[in-house]
Amino acid sequence: PLLNTAVDADDGNPLLRDHARKALKAWQDRIESMITEGIRSGEIRRGADTRRAANLIIASLEGALMIARLERGDQALRDAVAHLHGYIETELRSQKRK
Repeated sequence: PLLNTAVDADDGNPLLRDHARKALKAWQDRIESMITEGIRSGEIRRGADTRRAANLIIASLEGALMIARLERGDQALRDAVAHLHGYIETELRSQKRK
């Protein structure tokens, strides 16, 4: 949904682009907040790059959704979920919580 809006807005509709940018920022902030809370609780390793993780999660999900729509199937979404699960377990999860 965000990808569609961003592409539609591109340079031709600054108001729509601004709305899409704000939606992206809100999504990034929400994921970063969740990761920060995970750091505080000891579930996520200290020093995790919250913005990088948020961008990777969003990009993976948005890209997988685009592929799924074009292929009219859910394999790309399944692949993205599996990849993100591995990423969270190996790159973000605190060693103490494994």
